[in-house]
Amino acid sequence: MYILFRIIALLIGYCFGLAEAGYILGKIKKVDLKNYGSGNYGATNASRVMGLGMGLLTLLLDTAKPVLAFLLCRLIFMGVSDPDAYLLICLYAVIGAILGHIYPFYLHFKGGKGVASLLGLVLVFVFGLHHASTAWPVLIVPMVLFLLCVAVTRYVSLGSVSAVLVLVLMMLISGENDRLVFAAGSSYLKEWYVLFVIVAVIIIAKHAPNIRRLIRGTENKLYFGKAKKKGQE
Repeated sequence: MYILFRIIALLIGYCFGLAEAGYILGKIKKVDLKNYGSGNYGATNASRVMGLGMGLLTLLLDTAKPVLAFLLCRLIFMGVSDPDAYLLICLYAVIGAILGHIYPFYLHFKGGKGVASLLGLVLVFVFGLHHASTAWPVLIVPMVLFLLCVAVTRYVSLGSVSAVLVLVLMMLISGENDRLVFAAGSSYLKEWYVLFVIVAVIIIAKHAPNIRRLIRGTENKLYFGKAKKKGQE
């Protein structure tokens, strides 16, 4: 039965993820982000094309999707007697929201790159689960690294990839040291790890073009409100 619950939670999360903020806000502003900048519907391209305010709103909405999916599944599956299984099922909703954000079917599976939604996953761990007082470094350290990278280099992609790698590493270390809710006592610890790594690999793979440009030294730096045609990022 828990397998069925996993699938249901994943689908619920995917539906939340389909609310592509960059696409919706672009429609309101009468701008289709796929035709500008990187052609991506994430917060970075929204900032470049529609301005910082719209970019931040895109970031906020995309971050909220996994959190809302998690909260809904907590209500739906609260009758599950096994607390470890209960939390794992709710995690599948968060993963589904990230996948829905990255691969929305109605946009030909070309959505955002998943960083904002991954932030929603971290917020769930820090504020939605047990041991929040000990889990906060998992949120703070990657965020500080991201901000420092962007502030120094103005490469959002570099900050994003660096933060994702450090986040996954901290998740794994924290789990092994019994500092998060899914720690040593959880009978599903390995499954948690697999899900984290899969999401990280997907997000980094979505940044593959950015990584190649960083290596070549041709990656564009962060700017706002300059609606350049697609192909410039």
